Amino acid sequence: MIFMINIVSFSGGRTSAYMVYLMEDKRKNHGWDVEYVFCDTGAEHPKTYEFIRKCVEHFGINLHCIKALVNQESGVGNTYKDVGVNGIGFDLTTIKENIRKYSTFSIMNPYCTERLKTTSLNKFCNDKFGKGNYVNWLGMRIDEPKRLKNMEVTPDMFGKKLHVNPNVRYLAQISDFIKEDILDFWLKMPFDLEIGEHLGNCVFCVKKSAKKIALAQREDPELAKLWEECFTDKETRVLPANKYPKGVIYRNGQSLGSIIQMFSDFSNNEIKNSIHKTKSLDSGSCGESCEAQFDLFDGDKND
Repeated sequence: MIFMINIVSFSGGRTSAYMVYLMEDKRKNHGWDVEYVFCDTGAEHPKTYEFIRKCVEHFGINLHCIKALVNQESGVGNTYKDVGVNGIGFDLTTIKENIRKYSTFSIMNPYCTERLKTTSLNKFCNDKFGKGNYVNWLGMRIDEPKRLKNMEVTPDMFGKKLHVNPNVRYLAQISDFIKEDILDFWLKMPFDLEIGEHLGNCVFCVKKSAKKIALAQREDPELAKLWEECFTDKETRVLPANKYPKGVIYRNGQSLGSIIQMFSDFSNNEIKNSIHKTKSLDSGSCGESCEAQFDLFDGDKND
């Protein structure tokens, strides 16, 4: 394994940043060949982008920052551009371009991760490192068994032979840290991700619960306005087969506007308490990151 290139998918969250910390030890002290990649949707919280830059500076890593490039020509798939760490930030242009070409994504049709992350990541890695010349590291912890695909998870798994996809690796295979351990780790560091967990990943992600969306809108109304415009302006494309009108992208036929109205009589603290009571921040909830899924041998998708 260590004789191949180890590609670490850095999502910008605490868990994958902890994986960067561990992989830097592998690179510096154990001779591993390691590369780091971040796929930017343009919809992360501004504080997430600050955290990413701090990680790059603190750990001294070279981070490839990949953005999807959308060709509006029919039959031509997304490509990518490495914009560098100074080229990332909150900018919904790429999302607008995807919606213009492929129609609105939503909880009913959540193509966003595949087109904004996976396709670009696979093309970049195959172009730069060569198909089949690398293994892929994703920041899934041992307390996220449903997200550990092709991996047998047992309490005494460490030090034992694992049945895994030979081209995919997980944080859980080099660390037994669970969510609370990760949070403790960052409390001891000179910097941290300075946002609540409900703001992680794309701030208004279609997979998040209505409570998290409502709270995010309260805390960042300007970002919410820009997000809503992506799904309601005149250039927004909705497939004829979609039974929902423009802007309806969340569970139970909800739009951002209807979610705001639903929680209009609740205070921020009441929404926060409800999130905690329903365990919406537990491991495996919609607060976990949407990882780009590497695809080494099935060919390029979405062409």
